[in-house]
Formats: sequence, C-alpha cells, structure tokens
Amino acid sequence: IRKAVEKLRAKSETISDQPAAKTISRSKLRPLLPYLCDRSDQETELGIGLRQHQLAKNTRPIVCLVHGDEREAHDEFLKRINHSLLPTLLRTNGSGKHHVIEAPRRVEFWSRVADAMIGDGSATQEEIWHRIARHEEPLMFSLSLPTDEFGERCEELIESLLAFCNKWDHLPAGRAVIHCICLKYGSAENIGWLDFKKKKRQQLDNRLREKLGGMDFSKYPNLTGIVLPELKAIRRSDVHLWSQRHYPLADKEIRALFEQKDLCNDDGHIPMETLAEKLIEKLKNKEDEKS
Repeated sequence: IRKAVEKLRAKSETISDQPAAKTISRSKLRPLLPYLCDRSDQETELGIGLRQHQLAKNTRPIVCLVHGDEREAHDEFLKRINHSLLPTLLRTNGSGKHHVIEAPRRVEFWSRVADAMIGDGSATQEEIWHRIARHEEPLMFSLSLPTDEFGERCEELIESLLAFCNKWDHLPAGRAVIHCICLKYGSAENIGWLDFKKKKRQQLDNRLREKLGGMDFSKYPNLTGIVLPELKAIRRSDVHLWSQRHYPLADKEIRALFEQKDLCNDDGHIPMETLAEKLIEKLKNKEDEKS
C-alpha cells in the first residue's frame, strides 16, 4: 500500500504543478481568485486522504472535517475543493455537484440529503440512494456548524453524520461522495473579563479542537475520515506568493495592507474574509484602470 501511495503521490504532484486555471474553467476560477492565498497544508492533507481512500475504500463515502475561525471563509474553501482540488486529485474532467445540507433537528440525515438533492425531504431512502449511486461525477455535501449557534450539539451532529455514512451500502466503483463538515469557531481576540458568553464559546471551541486533534475513525470502518489542519489567517509572505502566481500586485501594496493593524490579528496575519475583501477592491481598481 505504501508503494502504491507513493506512486500515486508522484503522479498527483505532476498534475498539481499545473496551474489550477487549466483544470477548471476561468469563469469558475475567477470568483475564487481572492481566496486562493495559501491553504497548502489543507490541500496536502486532503490529497493524501483521497489517495489512501482510492486505494483502500473507494466504494465508501468520505467525511472531511474542516475547522477554523468563522472569518476564514469556509464556504469559499469548499468551492475551492469542489472546483479545483477534487477534479485534480480524482482526475475528473470538471467539478462535481455540491449540495448544502441543513443540520437536522432530530438526528436523522436522509431527509436533509433528500431535500438538498431534489428539494423533497419526503423522498424515500431508496430513491435518494439510487440517485447517489448513479451520479458519476464527484458528489459533495456540506454541513455548516457555527459553534455559537449549535453549541454542545456540534459534537453530537459530527458523530451522527459519521454513523449515518458508516451505514451506507457500497457505492459503485469509481464513485466519489464526500461529506464536508465545517466547524466555525468564534474569534478568540478581544474577549473581556466579563464577557462570559464569549468565554463559554471559547471553551467549547477549544474542546472541539482537541477532539478533532485526536479524532478516532476506527469506530467507523466503512468510511474514510479526514481532519484537515485548522484554517488560519493569512501571512504576508503568502500574499506575495499569491500575487506572483495569480495577479501581480506591487510589494508596497501588499506591505501597506499588513501595516493596517485594524486588519490584522494578534499574530500580524489577516483573516481570509478581510483579506479577500481588500484584494477584491484592488482587483476591481486595476480592472477599472485598464478599461
């Protein structure tokens, strides 16, 4: 298995050296352009997990846990997975279908999947399974869990989705179904001594981080579980690299961004949401200058 993984990794690295724009259409890449800074740790971990999955469990579903501060643009990262990473890693001709599912009030996911796929939560499990099984392109479902909204239920919902996927029948060979769970933590900055609500959320976030750090998927042998490294704010050097690869900005423009202390966190890095807003402004200004 190790030799096979190394062989697939070598092939994948050759493919991943090509610009993302060659893998997906420009129309899909362009809205993601401001969000393409870094995330290399997450991409590497996802790539390793998918390659191992294809070798060992390619008829089973995948559950991918994405976590980080709520300002780190989780939704855009999911689009990046769907439009860029999955086609490259799975060697498909284009992006797959992405369905957003709602967290169930009771621990039952089939109705949510049915509602997301066909807009009919009353569809039978057999009907939905038939659609999933014959879907040839990569199929991605995502569940968003802001910890301030779901609180203690986050852990229950994670375990419930894992148990749900673990009970699936075998998929046809070559099918790829990935369930992404997005845990969105609150900001840990500027929490006052008397801000008990934020402190309680911070304690919950830290407990969930710890859980994900030691996640044991052995209880769910019928799926592949992947925990990605935490999404974090972007460093100045990463923006320089992004500029060289995707859209040229002057060094002084990038330096000026990181000199604005109100944009940066305590580490001097800029959250992805904030950074993307500023990059969108700069890209728009450059387009206006050209026209």
